[in-house]
This record gives sequence, structure tokens and C-alpha cells, in this order.
Amino acid sequence: MSRYVLRWVETAKSLAAWPASGFGLFGGASSDAEPGSSSQSTLEALVPTTPLTEGDHFGFRKLSIFGTSTGVVAALSSQSGARSWTRYLADNGTAVAIDRVFISRRSQPLANTASLLTVVGRTGHGNAVVATLDALTGELLGDIHVLPFKKVKAFELPTTEGATEQQLLGLATTGSEPRLAIWPATADAAKAFCALPEPVFFDLGASSGSSQLRGYRAECPAEAELDAWKESSAFLTSRSWTFDLPKGEVLLAASEYRGAQTTALLGRVLGDRSVLYKYINPHLVTLASRRDAGGIGIYFVDRVSGRLLYSAVHETASASDKQPFLATQSENRVIYQFWQESSSVEGAQPRSKGYVTVVAEMFESDKPDTRDESKAFSSFDLSLPHVITAAFMAPEPATALGVTRTGSQITTRDVLFGLSSGKLLSLPDQMFDPRRPKKAPTKDEQAEGLMPYMPSLPLDPKRVLSHGNVVFGIAHIKSAPTHLESTSLVASYGLDLFFTRTSPSGTFDQLSPSFSKVNLVVTTLALVIGCLLGGPMVRRKLTNQAWA
Repeated sequence: MSRYVLRWVETAKSLAAWPASGFGLFGGASSDAEPGSSSQSTLEALVPTTPLTEGDHFGFRKLSIFGTSTGVVAALSSQSGARSWTRYLADNGTAVAIDRVFISRRSQPLANTASLLTVVGRTGHGNAVVATLDALTGELLGDIHVLPFKKVKAFELPTTEGATEQQLLGLATTGSEPRLAIWPATADAAKAFCALPEPVFFDLGASSGSSQLRGYRAECPAEAELDAWKESSAFLTSRSWTFDLPKGEVLLAASEYRGAQTTALLGRVLGDRSVLYKYINPHLVTLASRRDAGGIGIYFVDRVSGRLLYSAVHETASASDKQPFLATQSENRVIYQFWQESSSVEGAQPRSKGYVTVVAEMFESDKPDTRDESKAFSSFDLSLPHVITAAFMAPEPATALGVTRTGSQITTRDVLFGLSSGKLLSLPDQMFDPRRPKKAPTKDEQAEGLMPYMPSLPLDPKRVLSHGNVVFGIAHIKSAPTHLESTSLVASYGLDLFFTRTSPSGTFDQLSPSFSKVNLVVTTLALVIGCLLGGPMVRRKLTNQAWA
């Protein structure tokens, strides 16, 4: 019952934010270059553009914000692709490499507040650069700030500054003794950070070629230091955990951290009406390692506690620049792809040579109707997830993976593949269910809607979102919700940029274009007129019957 009440509380909070404008922001893309000081910086407009000043009721009209390693921050319209605004960030005439673009505040028309962007980059000397922009116009708000920190990893913190209501950002230095700076760098922001009910844990990311991942905890200073907080201030940190790969293994890749996500269903309803509850860990990261003995290792690690949640070894797998390892996460599911060599081990099960897509789904228990009854998730809970896996042969090598997102996550998800052939492929989530039966499905499995297992994924031309367009060099796939639960916005980019919208479960909350609105109006008017004319006649008839 308590969980039911909490669900209604969250729904009420969502309704409170509903009057917000249709103007929205579609993610923030950034360069992937490594971090690299000076005294002056400039932010200049490039070319005349078409501003986006109005949204729409369905939330289809949004801005796609992109940051590049050449100092350009651009906002593109999701409807036409036209540039709404473009800015150039430079330091003494040298372009500032943009590392991340954050939506630090969303528009609230009733409160008369505009959406803000916080751009985090680095100068040619490696110093961190932070700038705040008006998301609607691209106007620079305040000054450009060159910070005395180098090799910074930026991430969002779970609180806001009271005065500006901006999302706080953590800026962690990646040296041997990391420190944690925050932005905005004000005393109010520092006090809001230290007022958090739980300590802040973070890691410095996983560097390719290393064999260790470290986690840290920020330590708050005395009250006097918080009152004197400035841009050069930073919190001291202490190491909280260390995760070492097994001997003979080095890190190959790590999945992108997505943080907490909206979840509509906390469990999977089985055919016999029992429930398998999902193991949803917002701090999960997937690590892939290259083994000296051959193959790759897979590790699911909690970023807060450093605990190993699951591991697997693919002995015939390999990865390289031409055959990269890819991974994406959504709720309790991890999907990753790698190149598999044909099996040459005597006595081993024969394996096909090609690209393999593996899905791992995590549940709280292997027994239905069994779950952790704690009210809040904790990374320090000692329970481990029950993991179910399945593998599929991919039709083509992928260069990027993604998953569609909707506002409440009620709509069925689609898994997105950016293919090397320049296609953007969308496959239904049901295909990636690791519980798909390998034999004839039972009545319970049929009632659950499980499809029979097929070892390969189809390349259905009808499922290609890019249609006849060839999108070269797809390196990233981003998805954003609209105001309609049925529809998700999708952007794929790399060398080319392609934007579209998709409805995985159909447009169940929209009228079809062929729907006759005129007939609806005429029918309604006819019914109203019929009621007005027939009402007195019926009452007269009833009166006459009563007097008869």
C-alpha cells in the first residue's frame, strides 16, 4: 500500500509541472575528446539563424543542443533541422573543446523562468571552462569562467542552488588526489550540497587500458569555509572503494551512465499471474575487459559501493577499433554487442562467426512474488540480482546502440541500432526478452506474450527508421520523450545527423490523419438537436400517460 501511495504522489508532482510550455530541450551532445589556462575567453555568435520561440501541444518541437570539440554550441530545430542559434566559444582566439552540455534548468512559464544550459569544456592548456547560456536564444548569461582545475569529469548532483534553481554540477579532477568542485560556485550552492541527506559518491570513469576503477566520497568542510566559497574552492575527497579486474585483464570499454530513470512497471507479470520483480539499480555500470587468455570479460559494477553484481566471460569474443564493443542500459536490462570468432576449442559447443548481441535482464529473485521490501534502494544492500541472459546473431555490425524513451515509460520500448551501412534500425523490446522459450511455448508463456526464441535478429526494412536515407558514421543515439506517451524523439549523429520520431506501440493517443473531424462535429450536433427536439415530446407523452 505504501508503494501505491508513493506512486500517486509522484503522479501528482508530474501534474504540477504539466502547465509548462511546449518548448523543450532534446539532450545535450558533446565531443568525446580527452580533457586538455588562460585569462580571457569569448563567446561569439556565428550566423543569423531562425529562433525557436514557441512549442507545441504534443512536444514534438524541441531543440537539439550539440557541442563540438571545435568550440561550437548549436541548437537545431527538431522539426526542420534549421539552426535556431549557434555560438562559438574561444579562449584567446583558440577554440574551447566542449566536453558536456547540461540542461541546468528547465523553463517554468508560471514562475517566469527560462531554460538554462551549462556548457563544460576545456582550454588548450587543459583548464576547465564553464559557461551558462539561455537555451532558447543562446545568449551568454554572465561571464565565461576559466577554472583552476584540469582534467575535469563533470556530472549532475541531486540538488539545486536556491537562488537560481540551477542544477548543481560536480566537477571532479582526475589526478592522483581528486577533488570535487561544484557549479555554480557560490556559498548557497556549497551549503545546498552539504545539506544533502546522503553523502555524494563518484568515480573518475574507466580509462581504456587500465585495470582498476576507483570510487570516492566528498567530504564537507567547516561552515566558515562554506561561507567563503569561490570558484577556486573544492571539496576534499576520500577513496571509498576500489574495483580491480582479474589478473591478465585490462579495461576495454564502459557503458554510458544514465542515472535514475522513470519506471512504470516494477515487475514482470508472468502467465500464471505471479510477478518477477525487476532489479533496478540507477548506479549500475557495465565494464568490458580484454583478457590475455583470449576473449572478453563482462562485469556489472555498482558505482557507489564498488560491488560486483554480475560477471561473465565470452571466450571466443574479441573487440578492436574496427569491431568495437558496444553497450546500452535501460531499467533492469543491459544489451551489449561484440565480435565473435568461430569456436576452435576441442569439445566446445560450435559457435558461429559474426556479431553477437547479448541481453542480460536482472530480477530481485529467481522466485516469483519475492522482492526486497525496503522503501528505498540502497547500493549497500548485500542482495545480488538474479540475471537471465540470451544471445542473438546480429544481421549487421552496429556502430551505436540506444533505447527509446517516453514520458512515463508505459509504452513498449524499442532497441535502436546504428548500423555500419548507415541505417537506423529499430527492433521491438519483446525480441530481446531472455526468457523467450527455446521449445514450443507453454500456455503460461503464450499468455505472457513470449515469442519463440530465434538465434538471429531480423533486418526488416519496415523497421528502418532512416528509410532510404544513409546516415554515415552513426556514433551516438539519443532519445527523448514528448508530451504524448506513445511517441519518442530519436536523434542519431556522428558524421551525419538524422532526427525522427517513432511510436513503438502505435499512436494510441492520437487521431489518425484520415479521421473525419467534420463527421464527428456533424454527428455531435445532430445528437444535441435530437435531444433538444425529442426531450419535450417525451415529457409530453409521459405526462399524457400519467393522466390517462
